[in-house]
Amino acid sequence: LRQSMTHLVVNLKSYFMFEVIEGGWQRLQTAMEDATTLDEAISAHDRYLDGIVCKSMVRDEQHNDSMQQLLADHVEVVLAITDQFCTLQEVLFKQSLKAADVAAEKRVEAENRMSQGQWGFDNEQDIEEQESFFGLADPS
Repeated sequence: LRQSMTHLVVNLKSYFMFEVIEGGWQRLQTAMEDATTLDEAISAHDRYLDGIVCKSMVRDEQHNDSMQQLLADHVEVVLAITDQFCTLQEVLFKQSLKAADVAAEKRVEAENRMSQGQWGFDNEQDIEEQESFFGLADPS
């Protein structure tokens, strides 16, 4: 799922960079070179900005195009879900790293106790945690 989401975001980024911005920029440069008055240059710039807004799948209050608004809504929902998923995955990853660090610390403590001739795990909770890999695995 994460790969599909990453693929979508990378493709959207490429689309924005190469199709929307770069293509529009080339047209703007040509129009600016051809412009002979300030009004023509301003008009070319306005067309450039309008093209970016239209092709970027964002809401445009000035042009009330229902299909563009619908597309913008769908893109926003997909990107919001992607962001939520990535945030959740980051939280889970951080929790896993923390649990792995705790497990490593307990294992080192147990090895130190064993090197001193004591039991590695000396209480019931440590034994249960060790058997479930310190909470990282399902004990059942």
